[in-house]
Amino acid sequence: MIFPAIGGLEVFEDGGIVVTYTAAAVGGQRLYASRSEDSGKSFGQPVQISVTGQAAIFPESVSDGRSTVFVMYAPLSIDTLNTPLFAAKSSDGGRTFSPAAMISPPDIAILEFSPVLAMSSDGEPYVLYHSFNTQPDSKPGFIIITGVSISLVTAPDGTNFTPPALVAAGVYAPSMVLDKSGNIYISFVAIAESGSQIAQQVMVTRSFDKGASFSIPVRASDETGLAITASAMQRDPRGNLSLSWMEGEFGSSFQAALTTSIDGGVTFGPVANISSSPGQAAFPFLAGLPDGTIATLYHDDSPQNRDLFSAVVHAPVAAPPDFAVIDQALTVRRGATGKLVVSISRPGGFAGTVTVTAPTGLPRGITISQPQVTTSTTNAPFDLSVQKRHVNRGTVDLTFTAKDESGRQKSGTITLTVE
Repeated sequence: MIFPAIGGLEVFEDGGIVVTYTAAAVGGQRLYASRSEDSGKSFGQPVQISVTGQAAIFPESVSDGRSTVFVMYAPLSIDTLNTPLFAAKSSDGGRTFSPAAMISPPDIAILEFSPVLAMSSDGEPYVLYHSFNTQPDSKPGFIIITGVSISLVTAPDGTNFTPPALVAAGVYAPSMVLDKSGNIYISFVAIAESGSQIAQQVMVTRSFDKGASFSIPVRASDETGLAITASAMQRDPRGNLSLSWMEGEFGSSFQAALTTSIDGGVTFGPVANISSSPGQAAFPFLAGLPDGTIATLYHDDSPQNRDLFSAVVHAPVAAPPDFAVIDQALTVRRGATGKLVVSISRPGGFAGTVTVTAPTGLPRGITISQPQVTTSTTNAPFDLSVQKRHVNRGTVDLTFTAKDESGRQKSGTITLTVE
């Protein structure tokens, strides 16, 4: 059975309210929008958004609070399990919508995790989704799953979506938040070996060029963590980035974990058991206050019946403004080309310009195109090329130096492994 769901509740400057939701209908579950002109006292006739005959699941909506609304959903096919994404746009505050159009490849399955929809301050929508491909197995009743990944699609002109860009392969549980400048912060869960154990680690990557390049992911959870859910993400007015998720490393029951970055999402502090419940704490949500205080809300079954709890954490102590180039590792295949993003830690709200210089004397067949990149963000993207021939498999240390406007100089090393 497909269950009805709320896609979102959008409030507009003129007092209008638009609610999007799925509901059962002849021919399949459909996605609707209904608008209130009197601050929620009454609602108008629902407008159908989804295509008739589709079974709409995973509804999501986002608006700019003025006139633009984006709505997306995935139509489920029981026969193929394919659930490509569709999106529609309203330019009149949710009164009418454009015809729903497919914005993802048609042969993907989006079944485990809800897609994430966000909008930048300039009206550009971003859609992050986890998907895979399926095909029948030789054994009746079984399927083969391939191509597990998370991808990002955007509409730079506010209407037409670009082809999906791969964010990470072999990972799951995606989450995303944008800052006021439209910069993208994405978290996901990656499976990793930690000694003799298998860990489920929360990773974070950043983009400061609208998704054209992403930083090398950094671990936000403990190395031996067992993250169960996607992370709730929250940026406070000081630029601190907090994450909370359902974690299994604290003992016999799941708890709500919390960690915060004070340098722009480049490094993260200790992971705290924010719930410390004698029962099971699940599905945390973060709410940020103007003074930087973080409230974590979560489900807890310790009172016998599941109830809603909250834990409030004061804003982290501000660090002196500074910068640093962090050490990281990156693995590429021979013949690969793409962006190599150097991460610059910026604690204390440091916003100065930093010029990053690439190493010289690289091994034969490895090329970094730009000698220098100047940035006022945490990301310094370089173009990296590794030839398919003439490059030996193995590891090479790439040391980058960075200098700010006052002349302070720092350095960091990216350990590049060529497979």
